[in-house]
Amino acid sequence: MNREDLRKNLRGSIATVPTAFDDHFRVDFARMAELTNWWIENGLVRGKCVIKVAAVGGEGDKLREEEWVHLLQTVVQASKGRATVWGAIHNLDTYQAIEYAKKAKDVGVEGLQVSPPIFSVSTQDEILKHYGALSSAVDLGILVYNNPWLTNGAIYPDTFRKMVDF
Repeated sequence: MNREDLRKNLRGSIATVPTAFDDHFRVDFARMAELTNWWIENGLVRGKCVIKVAAVGGEGDKLREEEWVHLLQTVVQASKGRATVWGAIHNLDTYQAIEYAKKAKDVGVEGLQVSPPIFSVSTQDEILKHYGALSSAVDLGILVYNNPWLTNGAIYPDTFRKMVDF
């Protein structure tokens, strides 16, 4: 995706949506497809909003990899191009983040919110390398998620300035 298309589709609010679960605490993919249609019918449409799937607010950090991929795919397919769909990657090391990002790209998301690998002791240079490697590896929009309240989660202004070229 080129930057102009990305900018055009990254408009309005970013709606972090909940993940539907069944009575046995499994992701309810059919319900997610229904909800996607409902969100779109109620205004979460391309050019006006972004539907963000599998963020922490949607229990994304607790999903198994196959659930995460299927969840993204379900929402993308249900949207039928009517909405801008992004996913979220949480607390993965660089190699895992790249693998997840490639899978997200394969199922059609346009971008990802990505947390730094907070469970590794990360310097600002390591955080910069993390996002640089991710940006180089996959052609998706990347929303950097700053977690200053978590140990190793803070990204400082100078580091953000260096990310501009990504």
